[in-house]
Amino acid sequence: MSNENNEEYLEYETFMTTTKAGDEVEMAIVDRFEFEGKQYVVAALIKDDEISDDGLFVYQETKEGDETVIDKIADPDEYSKVAEYYAEKE
Repeated sequence: MSNENNEEYLEYETFMTTTKAGDEVEMAIVDRFEFEGKQYVVAALIKDDEISDDGLFVYQETKEGDETVIDKIADPDEYSKVAEYYAEKE
């Protein structure tokens, strides 16, 4: 029996970001965590209204007043350290 009509659709917070090629893409936040006193989000690319299996990406999350700001992690060493921590905790 097919489960198509009974599938549960999850809603994710999303944000837009720019790729290295300059394309605007939509990302879905799939997890949040804290590491060394900073907040991070784990996001997946959205393709055709579905979360892509192309991998997960880590971004830094900060608060500016009432607004949440999600930024790329500019330092490659920091990105590696944070991504490694996340992979180990999972």
